[in-house]
Amino acid sequence: MGEINELGYLAVKGDVGTYPDAVTVTAVWEGERLSETTDVRVISTPQTRESIQVHALPQRFFLDPGDRLQLKAVALNGLGELVVGTQIRWEMSDPTAGTIDGKGNFIAGAIPGVYTEAVRVEAIFPGEAGFVRAADFASVVVRKKESARKLTALVVMPETLVIGPGGIATLMVRAVDDAGEPAENVLLSWKLLNDTAGAVDETGSFRAGQTPGVYSDALRVTAVQPTDTDSIVKARTVNVVVTGSLARAMVEPEVATVVAGRTIHFSATGFDENEVLLPGLVVIWRVSDAQIGVIGSTDLENWTSQTAKGKTKTSFDPQLLPAGNRLFAYATTGAWGSDDFTGFSSWQMVASTKDGTTWSEAKRCFVMNYDFWKPTEHNGYYYIARDSGGHVPPACTQRSTFLIPSAASIGRGSRR
Repeated sequence: MGEINELGYLAVKGDVGTYPDAVTVTAVWEGERLSETTDVRVISTPQTRESIQVHALPQRFFLDPGDRLQLKAVALNGLGELVVGTQIRWEMSDPTAGTIDGKGNFIAGAIPGVYTEAVRVEAIFPGEAGFVRAADFASVVVRKKESARKLTALVVMPETLVIGPGGIATLMVRAVDDAGEPAENVLLSWKLLNDTAGAVDETGSFRAGQTPGVYSDALRVTAVQPTDTDSIVKARTVNVVVTGSLARAMVEPEVATVVAGRTIHFSATGFDENEVLLPGLVVIWRVSDAQIGVIGSTDLENWTSQTAKGKTKTSFDPQLLPAGNRLFAYATTGAWGSDDFTGFSSWQMVASTKDGTTWSEAKRCFVMNYDFWKPTEHNGYYYIARDSGGHVPPACTQRSTFLIPSAASIGRGSRR
């Protein structure tokens, strides 16, 4: 017979006739269900110019309380033609839904709800037998206006600000409701509770003071949300830690046990005079025991160790080179300066052994500030790469790489 929507509008698609129990409506309240049925009788309309139908547009609309909407109406005769000169009248069938004037200007009421056929429109057309009238209705749904999300908590990040003297940081604040969503219409304000800690502006931008220390509850942020009856106020404090200079360092592990030839990773942390962990600590590692050790074996199972170079200055990058009946051990020895970032002087030291047990005294074997790399033998010649790029002071301009064959003199080489 037809289709019906959730507001009870029936769109008839069947033929003329009576349809018993065609529509059923069911109400549910507190677990109880009640249903009623009704018959529908479909009639034919006269298809003449004297008959008239009026349609309210739109026939269903949704508004918030107090919202406005311009309604329209169109009148058609029985032939589907637009009727000119029709008088249109608007009125409210249910005044709770809102108000409407003679031009169709509708204002939604203050009470949310579904108002079926709340607006009535009537079309009046003068015909040959008198005035012809037709009416139609429009339904309105007044939505429940969502209340502003109420402020229930403040989230400040970070809760403890660690910053260097004179440093600048911006604190982040979230004012949220009980569901963790941002609260609406919230005003934030900042106040410094300890002047020594630094200064803060209205945006939460903080500049640290110059005196290192731990300042508990140094800042306070307050959030205010106005309501219809009062205001909701929430506040949080922030701790400030102004870091000082390095006063204590800790290396882990303190005692390292490692198998020969394996690698172990050390970590270092630093603390200031207030025992505050210093972030971004720059650590320079070097070996304080500069002995160069050599281990040897005849069966790859039993190993012996010897000291090839005695403990003098710091040495690194040891290299082994067998040549004839001797085994040479090379190493770079550095004279560390006060500023290790700007380079340091270096020179090559070498020791040798014939029996693998007794080593010669370590001696310098090349000019200063040139480091040896990867000694090797090729076609009866011995080659060593040397460079001056990594261990030289800033004043040294000789930053280059050379290849030294065994036949070259001390001061010359084949440049690559």
